This record gives sequence, structure tokens and C-alpha cells, in this order.
Amino acid sequence: MKDVEFTPSDENDEDEASELIKTAVDSIDYNITVTSVDMDTTVSMYPATSTGKDCVGSVDVSGTGKYTITCDLGGAGGLMNMGYFKVSNDAQITFVIDSITVNGKYDIDISSELTNTREWADGLRNIWNGFSDGDKVYYSDYAEFRYVKANDAIEFFAAENISSGGGGNAPFIEDETWFFANVKGTGRIEVRLDSPTGDVLTSVDFDSADKFVTVKSGAIAPVGGTHDLYFIFSGKDIAFDSWTFSYSDTVRGDVNSDGVFNVADLVAMQEYILGKGSLNNWQAGDLISDGKLNVFDLVQMRKALLN
Repeated sequence: MKDVEFTPSDENDEDEASELIKTAVDSIDYNITVTSVDMDTTVSMYPATSTGKDCVGSVDVSGTGKYTITCDLGGAGGLMNMGYFKVSNDAQITFVIDSITVNGKYDIDISSELTNTREWADGLRNIWNGFSDGDKVYYSDYAEFRYVKANDAIEFFAAENISSGGGGNAPFIEDETWFFANVKGTGRIEVRLDSPTGDVLTSVDFDSADKFVTVKSGAIAPVGGTHDLYFIFSGKDIAFDSWTFSYSDTVRGDVNSDGVFNVADLVAMQEYILGKGSLNNWQAGDLISDGKLNVFDLVQMRKALLN
């Protein structure tokens, strides 16, 4: 599952995303893809601060492929240009700056091709490109370089609450979450971040050979950013129907609070409605969300189990 954003979704998201504050630039990582080069060389990027100081970062290039050039800007308050490049010899090179990562955690798409095979010098945008005050130079949902006319500089503005590392463009979720899966079979599902061998976000064990059941994980520690999720299965005859993350640790339909939703909950629900029993968690049985339990919830429970 690609680009899962661990971000709260509510009506305030747009307002929160726009609350960007001016932030010093400590470093810029240029994530590049070399598409052609005729000899081994060293490629250097030169972003310049608003005071005119070039901040150099370099990488040795021995062929086509992906490379990262890191430039230390020492907490710059603004930039004069976003970077031009040089090579260490007579190499002819073409590469694409796919993205930049600012301060180790703000990813911004660039998708700009640079080359020294043309008659003019190639570089990224700068203060002489005719920007008006407040224009965005490069930006993502939660960070942007913006031209500030009063300082004649390209300044960086970003949301404060961002996770570090990888693809972290989503605000950090500070609350615990739970993972729910509708499964059949015997075994385990591990949810891993960003690769099949990445960090284990959570896991669930289950044993239901004949029918689908809804199972939940333990509480998941806060996580932020945008990640690819990989579901790793181990066990026997596993079928995986659906999954979700929730801020609530209650399995929908799990009225007997055993951690799974199955026919035992249907029996307990029916007994309760007939006045012959009690429920450990009646709220889990309120499937039509009207604040009470009745035969309509029982019908929905039967449909859910049949499906």
C-alpha cells in the first residue's frame, strides 16, 4: 500500500496545513537521478545564502543511477539561489533533481533536469527569476520556499510538527492508534514501514480456519509522515479481506470484548435483545450509531458476518 499518510483527517486540516512558520535552513539534501554521464566525475551543488555565501555539497558519480548531495547551510535565514552545479572534470552529465529534503525531514518535489550539455548554465530557481512578494518558489503541503521582497531572499516556511526521516510530509499523529484486520486462517500479519524488511509498525495473530474474524493489534505508538505499508503474512490458509487504523481500541461488533468479532458476538447480542443476558461492551454493537441496541443492530451484525 503506497503513500499512506498518518495524518488526522478533520475539518481543520486545511487550516493546520497553512500554519507555516519561518524556519532556518540547516541543510538541503538534493536527491538526484543521473540519466547520462560520459566519465566518472564529482558533482557539486552550490546553494547560496542571502548574504552571498556558497554552501557546497558533493558526491562522486560513477555512472547512471540515484545519488544524494548534502549541503550544510548552517541555519541560513534565507537563500539567494536554490543551487547550481559544477563537475570536477570535463564530464558531460545530465541528471534530474527528483526532490530535496530540507533539515532532514521536509520533502519537496523538484523534478527539474540539469545538464552541462547545453550552451547555458543550469541551476535551480533564484531571486532574479522575477518573483513577486510571497510567491512560492518550491513547495509541498507542509513546507515551502517563498520569496520575501523586504529581504530580497528566498525564505523557508514549514509546519513545526513533522516527523523526521523517509517521506515525512504528513503532520505527526500524537495519539495512539490500533490496527484492525478482517482475516481468516491461522497465522500472523506484520505491518512493516517502507519495505518488506522495514520497521515493524504492528502485528496481529489469529486462529480462525473456517470463517472471517475481525482482530486488532496492540496500541501503536505515535507515528508520522507518509509511508508505504507492507503486509507480511506467515501461517496457513490466510485470507485477508480488509484493514483499517482507528483511534479507538474497540473492535466494531465485539460485544463480548474478546478482541474479535465473530458468531459468538451475534449470539450474545441476540440473547441481550431478548433480555436473557448482558454485554461487556454494548457500544461495540451499536452498528447503526443511534446510541441504543435493538433488532436493527442485530440485522446489521448478521449482514456483517455473512459478508
